[in-house]
This record gives sequence, structure tokens and C-alpha cells, in this order.
Amino acid sequence: MADLHVFHGKLDQKAAWARGLFVSYNGFTTDGLAAFGSGKRLICMDGRDIYDALDRQIPIKAVLERKVRRAAETGRPFIPARELFDQNGGSR
Repeated sequence: MADLHVFHGKLDQKAAWARGLFVSYNGFTTDGLAAFGSGKRLICMDGRDIYDALDRQIPIKAVLERKVRRAAETGRPFIPARELFDQNGGSR
């Protein structure tokens, strides 16, 4: 959670329209995500997201676009890629 907090602090020093992508190989704790869940500037991705995108041949750009949109809609910085795409690669 400390690394996420430092990154969020750096993001706060950037322009209001700037977004940040925080990648964690091992995922995120509920507490860590709850601390930053109300913002819409921080997007999180984990190792499983990368695996799912590569395994299903979904471009990382498409995953990030959906993550950004869902974060803006929900205020949640992390939504697993598998929740953003149905079994056939379409959107939910």
C-alpha cells in the first residue's frame, strides 16, 4: 500500500486531466484499493489482467480503455480485466 500511496501523491502533482497506471504483479489489498477508490485518476492493473489479455489476445490498449471508462463510471481504481470482457471478448 505504501507504493500505491507514493504513486498517488506524485499523480496529485500533475495536471488535473492526468491519469496514472499502477501495475502490481501480485494484485492489490482491499485496504489499499479502498484508500484510493473514490478518485478517478488512478488505474490499477495486476498480473492476472496482463495474463488474461495476452491469453485471450486482447490488446492492452483495449483493456486500459475499458479500465479507464469503468473507473470513471464507478470510482473504483481496479476492476479485473476478466470482468470487463465477456467470454467472447466483447464488452459487458
